[in-house]
Amino acid sequence: MAKGPRIYEIEVANNELAQIEKTQRLKLYDANSLLIINNVFKKQFCNISIAASKITGLYDKVGDILRGKDIASIADFKNSSMFNWPLYHFAGKHGRNR
Repeated sequence: MAKGPRIYEIEVANNELAQIEKTQRLKLYDANSLLIINNVFKKQFCNISIAASKITGLYDKVGDILRGKDIASIADFKNSSMFNWPLYHFAGKHGRNR
């Protein structure tokens, strides 16, 4: 039996909330993690013409720093809402998928 649109929306919202909660447990919303993200991205002007590969490289750099500081593994970071919810609307998941 097909699910109605409201049930689907609730399931999507529950999945997104679970990802946010996991990100919080990984301490990726803590000040140190946010500072790392800010320090990497503040050096780059991002607009609609930026190559997706450049933004991917910035996220990779954040992941490397988080791993190096034993905050999160690369896999945990790439499965977190910090990675999967884009900082820039034009750099959505589709532009960063590998």
